[in-house]
Amino acid sequence: GLMTPLLLGGLLLHDRGRRASALVLFALACLAKEVALVFPALLLVWELTRAVPRPGRWRELAIAAAVAAVTGALLFSLVNYQALLGYSSGLRPVSENLLASARAIPEMLSLWIRPWALSADHAFDAAGHVGAAVAGLLLLAGLVTIALALRRRIPLLAFAILWPLVALLPTNSLVAKIDL
Repeated sequence: GLMTPLLLGGLLLHDRGRRASALVLFALACLAKEVALVFPALLLVWELTRAVPRPGRWRELAIAAAVAAVTGALLFSLVNYQALLGYSSGLRPVSENLLASARAIPEMLSLWIRPWALSADHAFDAAGHVGAAVAGLLLLAGLVTIALALRRRIPLLAFAILWPLVALLPTNSLVAKIDL
């Protein structure tokens, strides 16, 4: 709950040219929840979906990525985070986790248009069929393709499509978690 308004505030400050303040909110968001490390990727999506490209955007994105790298290194140097990563790596191999996430992400996103299916326990099986994972990857690739095709004509829609995909990257890609 705290991470999201801090990230949104950082994005708004970035858009208004207050880059240093945006980076402060980004660092605070990382302290609230480590998945906020996606901020540079969200800035990239924001910049790619702007109606008019801004000069200096690549330098600003590089600075945000450097802040993310330093913040991530500091967070993951803590013993608790190392223990969590060790536990996560023991859940399932990276390849199996990528396939399971490829099936889980479309199912999660579909809950936006079928809220009656929301549940505290979705009983998702991480060891599902490879074909379903490929279908999930194709769906995700299709969403990215649609967003990129729309980025100049309907930039806000493109941003709205890409935001959740970027936001899900840390928790639904390489790092395994119990509840997909």
